[in-house]
Amino acid sequence: MSLQEKTAYSAVYAPLHLIDLVPATAQSILDVGAGPGGVGKVMRSRGFAGQIVAIEPVAERIAPNAGFYNEIHACYIEDFQTGQRFDVIMLADVLEHLHDPWQALKSLRLLLSPTGLLLVQVPNVMHPDFLLNFVCGDAQYVPAGICDITHIRWFNRLSITRAVQEAGYSVKAVSRVFKNDQERATANQPASGQMLRLANPQTGRELFIPASDLSDYLTFQYIVSAEQA
Repeated sequence: MSLQEKTAYSAVYAPLHLIDLVPATAQSILDVGAGPGGVGKVMRSRGFAGQIVAIEPVAERIAPNAGFYNEIHACYIEDFQTGQRFDVIMLADVLEHLHDPWQALKSLRLLLSPTGLLLVQVPNVMHPDFLLNFVCGDAQYVPAGICDITHIRWFNRLSITRAVQEAGYSVKAVSRVFKNDQERATANQPASGQMLRLANPQTGRELFIPASDLSDYLTFQYIVSAEQA
């Protein structure tokens, strides 16, 4: 079975949590790793009339929504060339797929306008979905999710914040996306001194997480908002 056959790809995905952070004053967006073009589709549906440029190396993925973009570049970040600077540069679940996400962040900073906003979303390697599989389980990659077979880099809150800062940005905010309402509610409970038990029934292995750290473990994805330093 090929790598492509092992991957579950969503043709309708749009990173709404990231899209909601686009400033009303923005006039141009660079959608890096645009996938099915959900950013363009949603932004146009919200009345955005500015320029939207996509970088998507697999051209057929974005084809159904190509009409929502002013330009589509079927290339990788390191091959993208433009004289334009963008008000928003968006990377929705992209960095974890790159061999050198740190260099990618540095390269993209040169494309961000002086008052522009970088929006980055990455999965959290400390989430139970990863721990139960790779720490308590048999470490099997899956077609989609945090343990996606195409993920080759891993981040938690501290490491993604550091990566953005070291690339020359000033971090404005780090926000959390939860997998479901139950995990959100659990993460926001006052610390009780108790431990959260994670158990893998297939292997019988267990982990215990201090209640004081629940939010860092139960966050499914982190969103970093940053500007030029």
